[in-house]
Amino acid sequence: DVLLSATAGALMGVGEIIFVPFNMLKIKSQMYNQDGPVLSLLSSGRIRMPDLWTGWTWTMARNVPGSFALFGGQEVARHWLFKQHDTSVVQHFAASMFGATCSILVASPFDVIKTRVQGEHFGQSKSGFVVARELVRNEGFLALLKGVTPKMLVIGPKLAYGMGLAQLLSAKLLGREGNR
Repeated sequence: DVLLSATAGALMGVGEIIFVPFNMLKIKSQMYNQDGPVLSLLSSGRIRMPDLWTGWTWTMARNVPGSFALFGGQEVARHWLFKQHDTSVVQHFAASMFGATCSILVASPFDVIKTRVQGEHFGQSKSGFVVARELVRNEGFLALLKGVTPKMLVIGPKLAYGMGLAQLLSAKLLGREGNR
């Protein structure tokens, strides 16, 4: 059950690759908006479509283990920590928060590299391995965990809410839960 949920999560993470161009536009507009709206750069031809896929491999490197940890961690908490399949509402959300924490910790190093790769000016991207090497050399290994605290405070509860509610509703709709 745990491995099945974790694998399904990892496959979902692969599918999220289709959103990379939108993430690139968001990052570019946040970092380089002094040139005008990024969408105008796209329509003017100053940005090529392949540029919008920069960092897709690092997005996948983040999503697959992160989603595996999210879904797998939630199942581990439900079955091994609470030692039961039928869990209460509070246990659902606690298990989901455990999964969200696992996901953020596992995915964070890849997310830092992905963001740095995607943050380069269009046409000036570096390899993720070069970015990682420079990051560790210049800022130390802990730089791979930059942003973990805000992610735990913002993304953790959001993931826990979504996962907890989805799992709870799914179980209720399928009649797998008691009235706890």
